[in-house]
Amino acid sequence: MSGGEMPPCLFSQEAEMATKEENLNRLRQLAGLLGREADMSGSAADIAQRVSEWEEELAVSPEGIMHSDESGADQNHTDDGEQLNNTDAPDDVKAVRVRKCLQVMGYCPETGRPVELALRGMRVLVPSSLATAMIQHGTAEYA
Repeated sequence: MSGGEMPPCLFSQEAEMATKEENLNRLRQLAGLLGREADMSGSAADIAQRVSEWEEELAVSPEGIMHSDESGADQNHTDDGEQLNNTDAPDDVKAVRVRKCLQVMGYCPETGRPVELALRGMRVLVPSSLATAMIQHGTAEYA
């Protein structure tokens, strides 16, 4: 890619290729974002279909996203199991441009779709507190 080109937003378009456990985890995430209870029963294909449908729904209406202070189903944990609480206001998100490849739970500002892997130079919407931390650590800049 030349200097000014942006890499494409990466989504879990290959939900059918993910394992059932990966799709169950993604379904839990989507349930939290959409403020719903997820039906975790069914075959791997059923779960993959639900993930695909909910991701499409989220992409079409990003204003329908529930934030962690609105839904108890959306919980983030550190690697050692410690609970992370998002105290940001629902609209308190910032656009950042990442300086290196990062795993992040953010959203594409153009489409509203979830971004789990942000490539160098990519713009991502993240909670304000996370944006501040990323900038302080030199992994991103405000976009």
